[in-house]
Amino acid sequence: MRLGLRWKSALAVALSATLVLGLSAIIAAQVVRSVQENLGEAFARNATQFNKQRLLTPVARELALSQRLADSQLLHLWLTNPSDARARQLFFREAQGYRLAFSDRSYFVADIARRSYYFNDPKTPFSDKARQVLDPKNPADAWFFGSVKNTENYNLNVDFNPKRRETKVWINVMHRENGHKSAIAGTGLDLTQFLKTFVSGGERGVTPMILGESGAIQAHPDAKLIALNSGSGQKATSTIFGLLEGSKTTVQRALDAAKATPDSVQLVGATLAGKPQLLAVSYVPELRWHVVTAVDLNAAQLLDSRTLALPLILGGATLAALLVLVAIAVNRVVVSPLLRLTKSVRQIETGSYNVEWPRVANDEIGDLSRAFETMTTQIRTHTDQLESLVDQRTSALREANQHIHDSIQYASLIQSAILPQRELAEAFGADLGLLWLPRDVVGGDLYLFRADECGCLIGLVDCAGHGVAGAFMTMIAHAAFQSAVDEVGMKSPAAIITRLDEKVRVTLGDTGKQSGVATNMDAALVYFEYESQNLIFCGAHLNLFCCENGTVTQVKGARTSLGGRKIPDLRDLKHPVAAGEVFYLSTDGYLDQAGGEKGFSFGTTRFADMIARCAMLPLDAQSHAFADELHTYRGQHRQRDDIGVLAFTRPAKPAVRSLLNHDASTLNPTAITGLSTSVTSHGSF
Repeated sequence: MRLGLRWKSALAVALSATLVLGLSAIIAAQVVRSVQENLGEAFARNATQFNKQRLLTPVARELALSQRLADSQLLHLWLTNPSDARARQLFFREAQGYRLAFSDRSYFVADIARRSYYFNDPKTPFSDKARQVLDPKNPADAWFFGSVKNTENYNLNVDFNPKRRETKVWINVMHRENGHKSAIAGTGLDLTQFLKTFVSGGERGVTPMILGESGAIQAHPDAKLIALNSGSGQKATSTIFGLLEGSKTTVQRALDAAKATPDSVQLVGATLAGKPQLLAVSYVPELRWHVVTAVDLNAAQLLDSRTLALPLILGGATLAALLVLVAIAVNRVVVSPLLRLTKSVRQIETGSYNVEWPRVANDEIGDLSRAFETMTTQIRTHTDQLESLVDQRTSALREANQHIHDSIQYASLIQSAILPQRELAEAFGADLGLLWLPRDVVGGDLYLFRADECGCLIGLVDCAGHGVAGAFMTMIAHAAFQSAVDEVGMKSPAAIITRLDEKVRVTLGDTGKQSGVATNMDAALVYFEYESQNLIFCGAHLNLFCCENGTVTQVKGARTSLGGRKIPDLRDLKHPVAAGEVFYLSTDGYLDQAGGEKGFSFGTTRFADMIARCAMLPLDAQSHAFADELHTYRGQHRQRDDIGVLAFTRPAKPAVRSLLNHDASTLNPTAITGLSTSVTSHGSF
């Protein structure tokens, strides 16, 4: 019978778990839990009784001395005759003896009728004069007025003196004349020493506290939790109930039970400061205080670690031996075969399928090894077939890609052939700047030129789309432009663009509407008459920028594009040409280019500012400057659209004109080559 890997692993884990859980149950349940709970209760009771006795002895002594001082006949004689210097001298001489007997070496007397406060200690020179007059509006004097309202003969109060920067436990004993309160006398205990002596036990997980009858915290290891002035009758700002999470009623019953039976210690469970703790409560009737010890059974050192040393050592040794045995067994049965199998699989990862698979036992790992061997053979066969198929498809894709590339390059050559670059150079010479940056190999922008004996026409067309689609639109626009000029003449750019719009609409028909493809285009034309001092401009969604002596203005065209749903309202605009004035036409590819820190468009304002900065440069240099400015502004943003910018001045009338009627069919190969070179040389000349 074959024992599979699942049963082998289950047997090993079951054996280990049984031994570990057995040891944990014996050690934890029988030793730690039961013993810790019993010791915790005993420790809490003993610690509370011990703290109660440590607290009662010194405080009771100070309270007794304070009561004797308050009952002094000399104090009675002095308060009865406050103007008697002899009575004052005798009382303060007697009070000096009490001062030496007090642990704090200090005493105080507060005259209720005159609100006079007398105080002497070793830190200040002796004086039988009042140190201050107590003011009900002064928060620091609230203890006095609270004690006066208190019906008890004495109280213990925790107070902070900001002038002396001292926090003390004050014993306030009432002096009465014929049953009426006439003075308060007593002493103080420094809280630092008080906490060190009675509260700070130094045990981890143990928090001793002293509470007033209402639960106000009178002493705590954390001085910030002490309710100052609560012993004089003021409302407590910090109580034991504020630290509890639930169990408030249970804790209150424990406080009441401890007060009813002062010799007992009440035990109650509560959640204090977010941790479950055991509270031991006892009442000190002489001081009207509760002594409380909070024990965190999980943190307190209730057990001597040496008691558990031998069981822990034996358990640790047994567990270690068990782990060694389990490790050896798992290594032989599981790990070693898997490592050999992993080594063979990694050879396959490197692309080598000539792998010798390990021969293992007749179990699940052996089955897995044989399955891998079969899978490797199949993968090797499929890989050979796929590589052959990929080579065939790659060759076909390479041929198709080359065909597409050659076609696009040829389209670029044809598109360049229809651009009147040579005619512009002959007409304007150095008074022309051209920035031509198609987004792709071919683009959707087109610049135009026609001339005759009377004048010349120059302009830009921005067709919807870019790439191959835009290039086809430029062919339509170019043919429509040539036909429109032939029909309406050159002198009215508005008539030419209107006729261009009509021809584009007739040519495309409803193609754009049916397919959802944009077929609109923007256009701008400028006509110069040689004998006139004016130019005539018309634009459809394109504007003319004019720069004279560094001042840039705009002649705005119509807001509607050609070929859209709305027929554009086109008009000729005359503009008088000043000497040296330069004109600029730009498609929206330049103005809409995103860039800068926030990715905003370049915009007309920035374009006009750039023209003003570059106005003193030659026009061919301006085109280079425009290209550099756009490149810097664009940064890491991609080019959005085709870019075309024309910069020109008023052309002079040529003496002899070689090309009066430009047509694409008249271009020779030399002109085509020159155009191709122009585009690749940064698009300017």
